[in-house]
Amino acid sequence: MMIGAMTVITLTRYSHHDKNNGILKSAILLFIYLYSPIFFAQLIWQFRDRLDEPKIKQRMGSLYNGLRPEKDGNTTYSSTFLIRRAFFVLLTFSLLSFPALQIQIFLLSCLFYLIYLNIVITYEEKLHKWVNNYNEWLFICVLYHLILFCDMIHDKPVRDQVGESLIFTLSLALITNFAVIIYVNVMALKQLFRKRYL
Repeated sequence: MMIGAMTVITLTRYSHHDKNNGILKSAILLFIYLYSPIFFAQLIWQFRDRLDEPKIKQRMGSLYNGLRPEKDGNTTYSSTFLIRRAFFVLLTFSLLSFPALQIQIFLLSCLFYLIYLNIVITYEEKLHKWVNNYNEWLFICVLYHLILFCDMIHDKPVRDQVGESLIFTLSLALITNFAVIIYVNVMALKQLFRKRYL
């Protein structure tokens, strides 16, 4: 998103006035965004032997929340997540004229990411692993829907049916993730209640 915002700012706001200043600001933001995965990886690796300590968890636990900190492979999760998001944004802007190729690369990246999630990453709870895999498979289903809109279907009723199926898939993802959030918060409240009053 940041890369996309920088591109829009550079092409619009600074295209007529103060173009050099706009390019400089965009370059600085781009450097910060591209360096952040390296910074997070260095930070986690520096404290890799102390990640399970309460003080460290309080300061930087969000970088490996839900993962087993004693596994070295889990230290790459945050950086991989950020790099993947940046890759998606770059593909979106660089392949605007080639939507079919764009979707194919998205699909390949999702498959490699699924392999990474299930081989490299070790979760504390099965629910976390299930949610990540579930979301990735639904995203793959969305991409297969989008392929059909790349000049493969010209019949309007069929396109409408594919669109309805796409909306259903997205709605299913939203509803399921919302239900998981509610479940996790309810379980956390139950544990807090037991600790305080039982």
